[in-house]
Amino acid sequence: MAGTRKSAKSKLVKTAIAAGTPLAKDLWDAINTDGRAEAWAKSHYAKARKSAAAKTALGRVQLTVDRVREYADHSSSPNAHQWRDEANNIASRIPLVKVQRGKERRKSVSELQRRADKLLADVLDEH
Repeated sequence: MAGTRKSAKSKLVKTAIAAGTPLAKDLWDAINTDGRAEAWAKSHYAKARKSAAAKTALGRVQLTVDRVREYADHSSSPNAHQWRDEANNIASRIPLVKVQRGKERRKSVSELQRRADKLLADVLDEH
């Protein structure tokens, strides 16, 4: 008896998915007639990912170096090239630190945080 209930539930789920998929596509096509809904969804998804990532130590380091690079790209300071190079150097190490474990990872994260904080302080001290 339990086997037939499971089978019936499975068939019901499959039927609901089969019926819902075309409806969802039609609804999406109606909402996204000019592409604005898609652009909005992509934009907000990216913002949500950045926000969630910024809650971790490595996420904050990444956010710091991204902002410094962005600032250096538009800065007329003679140090902008150095800031960009240091930001790129720090950013290139983040994927390596992500695969570390335990004590080595904590030490590496701490070092990257220190370097990112120093870089940001150097940029802010310039102005």
